[in-house]
Amino acid sequence: MKRIKKTIINDIVIPIIITSAALCLGCLFFRPIIVNGNSMEKNYCDGDKVIAYTMADIDYGDVIVFYCEGLDCKLIKRVIAKEGDIVDIDFEAGTVSVNGIVLDESDYTNKPTTLDEEGQTYPLTVPKDCYFVLGDNRMHSVDSRSPEVGVVDQKSVIGKVICKIGK
Repeated sequence: MKRIKKTIINDIVIPIIITSAALCLGCLFFRPIIVNGNSMEKNYCDGDKVIAYTMADIDYGDVIVFYCEGLDCKLIKRVIAKEGDIVDIDFEAGTVSVNGIVLDESDYTNKPTTLDEEGQTYPLTVPKDCYFVLGDNRMHSVDSRSPEVGVVDQKSVIGKVICKIGK
């Protein structure tokens, strides 16, 4: 009888506990997200599934998922600037500058930034604990240029996109 109890504990109970703990920890640190819309095309398209890591350090060029209170939804955008940075957008030339340096965005966008949502005045200094974000598909993105989104508070960030796992 003791042998049966020991076998049940070792073969059933312990694996269930370990699997449950791993799932709980995984849910805390990794979030599956479905991309909604075309604002991040060519890199992330409508319906793509991505994984966001909740404990990641956020840096320039990272793609993040955040909750946008103004639109009452989750958005996925690229971090262009962080707190204290000065962002300037020349809508005629289609260029974005951070701290006086024009960004080379050829790796992730193939269209210039010519759409002005008239939500911000430039140059703009990014406030403390905030990010300035833009969608890769600039002509079809509601992002920090828009009054509905504006700069993104760090507390609103759900996580940094670490991989795409398909449609």
